[in-house]
Amino acid sequence: HADLLIGYQKYPHTDMYERGVEAANLIVRIASGELHPVCARRKPGMIPVPATCNTEWGLYKSLWEEALRANRPGGIISTSLFAGFPWADVPQIGFAILVYTDGDEDLAREEAERLSERAWNRRRAFLYTPASIPGAVSKALAVPGRPVVIPDVADNPGGGGSNDSVEIVRELLAQKAPSAAVSTIYDPSVVREAIRAGVGAKISTRLGAKTDDLHGRPLEIDGRVRMISDGRYRIRGSMSQGAWANMGPTAVLELKGIRILVASHRLQTYDTEAFRAVGIDPIDTDILVVKSAMHFRAAFGPIASEVIVADGPGLSSNDLSRFPFHRIERPLFPIDEP
Repeated sequence: HADLLIGYQKYPHTDMYERGVEAANLIVRIASGELHPVCARRKPGMIPVPATCNTEWGLYKSLWEEALRANRPGGIISTSLFAGFPWADVPQIGFAILVYTDGDEDLAREEAERLSERAWNRRRAFLYTPASIPGAVSKALAVPGRPVVIPDVADNPGGGGSNDSVEIVRELLAQKAPSAAVSTIYDPSVVREAIRAGVGAKISTRLGAKTDDLHGRPLEIDGRVRMISDGRYRIRGSMSQGAWANMGPTAVLELKGIRILVASHRLQTYDTEAFRAVGIDPIDTDILVVKSAMHFRAAFGPIASEVIVADGPGLSSNDLSRFPFHRIERPLFPIDEP
């Protein structure tokens, strides 16, 4: 029932301000009677995963460039590409294209159909190859520069993950990573233990994987409490710059060179200030593990010597073959067409 819907044009979403300005200007023009928007929607029968939808390169970038091309017909008010939310087992799931024109239904339909056909014809560029946690850690340890950023995409709280998988921590220990930092592991009970023990104390406890059995197993640790924080920090990167983030009461635990931000709130890590706020210099760390799928690239991309995706257990895995879909409309690429 909306007069007009506008999607972000950047992923990571670094254009929130620009889209807000665009929406406000269109509201004024619609309210004044200058514009009479009509819409066409097309869904080309596919559901790409976040790891394939960066607007800095690849098919998603080129589709946006085509949708926003300088020589598109003047009657088009707005075009949005919605990659979709791939973990929702609902009939509406899937890539969507919305084109609004000023009263010209034929033009809206023609443009939506043209963009839909282009996306469908090149759909195989959206195929995703999962990378295991052991493989990602092994590759990261072989990279000469620092920091190497490993996004734990399957446990992204921004996509529905529990934010408490410790499988990457387990693997960092197994492969004897000399220097690493992990943000974050959601475990309020361990934070309380750390606060009771105090900074400098050692604690023995079970960390993580307490929300469900879908994100791996808890990890028995002996760690030293390096810092206690209120978990608040101001975002400095290009996504949500200036906004405040809150991990809740947070403890930094160190074990064998690995520093773990144990948080009381679930929060996607997409800004480097998450580490700096608790005294960790991300530039001076070999491996940074972040619970994020794509948004981390806005702030971590410029400092990373390399980004190596890890896809372990979790509800936000980009490997859709793991999930039993029952309600989606079939067929749907790539679920039904590998």
